[in-house]
Amino acid sequence: MNEESPALQERSTGVDQRIASRGRRLSDILRSVCVVADIGFQRAGRSLSEMTGAPMEAKAARVRRVPLTKVPDLVGGAGVVVAGIYLGISGDVDGHMLLMLPLKEACYLSSMMLEEEVRPEGEISEMARSALGEVGNITGASFLSALADATALDLAPSPPTIMVDMSGAVLDTVLAELGMESEELFVIDTVFSQEERQVNALFLVLPRQQHFNMIVERLPR
Repeated sequence: MNEESPALQERSTGVDQRIASRGRRLSDILRSVCVVADIGFQRAGRSLSEMTGAPMEAKAARVRRVPLTKVPDLVGGAGVVVAGIYLGISGDVDGHMLLMLPLKEACYLSSMMLEEEVRPEGEISEMARSALGEVGNITGASFLSALADATALDLAPSPPTIMVDMSGAVLDTVLAELGMESEELFVIDTVFSQEERQVNALFLVLPRQQHFNMIVERLPR
């Protein structure tokens, strides 16, 4: 793990109380997720560096448990245009992962990958979309690999799907089914950096509610 642990945010909710009744505080769970994310993102950074031929880092700046309805506010509102890279989770756990970032940040990230300027005006090119898909694929697969190592669960990502739309529409498309059974998800504030350039993104993790307890019970204490 990095020298400075990513910040954690604990909220007092019914979910927190149920977790506490099983002997684990939400802050402890977030800390464990933070460790897993840090390991996974370090792996992702190494893979992205090999792909681009230039040093690139990914790190978890903060891990939170956030209501689904509040997620659009984290990127400026439901009407803000974002790029979302979606991956499903299958195996012992079913769920969703989504790397989401405002369009301007997505263009900066594409520029890092392609080593050429990608402007946020107009449509994102197929090449830029492909680059974003690779970032999401590598980040999601690396996170799941670290989570599988930590929990001894069989976890596999789906191929990435890239969406460019308003954040509310992206979340409705990806999370509608799970949103009916789960009100909250893990949000990992993620930072991609290359030399002096830095891009901020959100990495959302939402296992099905019945599988959330399985993950919590297996996370290292």
